[in-house]
Amino acid sequence: MNENEPRRTTMNSVDRALGLLRHFSVQTPEFGLSALARISGNDKTTTLRCLTALERNGIVEQNPETKKYRIGFAPLHLSRIREKSFPVQALLQPILTRITQEVGETTHASMVTHLELVNVAIAEPNRATRVFVDPSEPLPFHATASGMALLAFMTPEARKDLNLPQDLQSFTAGTPRHLADLEVRLQTIRKEGLARAPSTFEDDVVGTAVPFFGWSGRVIGVIAVAAVASRYDAALQNRVDAALRDASAEISRQMGG
Repeated sequence: MNENEPRRTTMNSVDRALGLLRHFSVQTPEFGLSALARISGNDKTTTLRCLTALERNGIVEQNPETKKYRIGFAPLHLSRIREKSFPVQALLQPILTRITQEVGETTHASMVTHLELVNVAIAEPNRATRVFVDPSEPLPFHATASGMALLAFMTPEARKDLNLPQDLQSFTAGTPRHLADLEVRLQTIRKEGLARAPSTFEDDVVGTAVPFFGWSGRVIGVIAVAAVASRYDAALQNRVDAALRDASAEISRQMGG
């Protein structure tokens, strides 16, 4: 047997176990064994073995009433360590709240983790009609202002790692359908320093996003406003653009960019 085979087998097991966590969300916070095996593409024996390992380390726990699995307390502990050593939320949340108060729309910040664009902070306006941003739902790179702002300023190597297909998933009539169409938009975003995506992910939402940069000079995240399309006019656009540009500069400076 190849001497690297045990290590490869261990890594595959770790990947499978951690991969299960990606299926939990606000909409689906609990999974039974059979359902999680089915959605993950693993057999029940493998899924149970992974869940047992995750449960042993506090990453998941079993609901004593439903017997379904849910996220445990260990990730909360780890997130506190992360926030203490690299305080992203502490930096971003006040800025998001300020922008939301200024423009009256939902604001959110997103960063890339495991080749997915995830929301790390959200601020919602105090009004009945507003855009809901799911904190657990990864954002499509090609169909959102956040994703396009990030793609526009990524290095070619980082974009290649995302392995975007030539034919892109369509969410609305305004979604870019092909990689070539997306590239045209990215060129405009690079020139303007700002991405605007009217009805590309949801028909009734206009997204606007700007990147922010870290000490290396590379883009590390985006901050965006998701506005209700029916009240999006030139005056609101100007307020959103100005607020986001100021925020991009402020966040980049505080992150060493």
